[in-house]
Amino acid sequence: MVSNPVTFQSNTPIEDVILEMAEKKIGSIWVTDEKGELQGIFTVTDALDVLVEILRGRK
Repeated sequence: MVSNPVTFQSNTPIEDVILEMAEKKIGSIWVTDEKGELQGIFTVTDALDVLVEILRGRK
């Protein structure tokens, strides 16, 4: 566990989240609402699921 986890608000574009994760080699981020309350955790596995959806949509 890190002392200052990377967080993004739930309305942040997914491309921005995934790019930040890739650039900083982050395995997961906290997703918060506009009040800063934790809503969930977005992981590299979730990012791969997004990629699969994009690739399947192109077929």
